[in-house]
Amino acid sequence: ESTNSNQTLKQQNNQLNDKLNESINNNQSLKQQINQLNGNNQSLKQQNNQLNDKLNESINNNQTLKQQISKVESDSDSKLKELNLQLTQLRSSCIKIKDFKE
Repeated sequence: ESTNSNQTLKQQNNQLNDKLNESINNNQSLKQQINQLNGNNQSLKQQNNQLNDKLNESINNNQTLKQQISKVESDSDSKLKELNLQLTQLRSSCIKIKDFKE
């Protein structure tokens, strides 16, 4: 009976060792996956930072372009007013010359 019990205990011990080894292998695999995911996260963080930098640069460029457009519009408006005034003066001069000739 003792031999039988001893044999049963050996079988159980072998089964437990197999399960332990399987668990150790699973843990190793999970650690590798975690390391890979951490690496992926780091890479994604770097990409995110680069994209944020590009976005901020684009926003700044847009702001600069808006300011340039406003200046050009303002300059154009001023120039148009100046040209309209010159045109009015020229018409007035033409009318005076016409009146003078008649």
